Amino acid sequence: MLVRSGIVNQMGSEGALEYLAATSVYLAEDYTNAPFHPNRTKDETKRLKRLSKSELLVEATQVGVVLPEKITKEELVQKIIQKIR
Repeated sequence: MLVRSGIVNQMGSEGALEYLAATSVYLAEDYTNAPFHPNRTKDETKRLKRLSKSELLVEATQVGVVLPEKITKEELVQKIIQKIR
């Protein structure tokens, strides 16, 4: 990809090697405990509202939400969002 796009010619071989080394360090790091992007909650809410109630029930069990006997779709969306925050 670097060769085809002409970046190696622009950066030189040393620059390309530095770029690849920095990329490998970035990809090797563990980002599982990093905070989510601030817009993630809003985006997830939009996505969840588009799902049917049966699909929401599947999502809820995947994230570990405890479900009461009777729950509305809106309450279910809110519980899932609270759990993934």
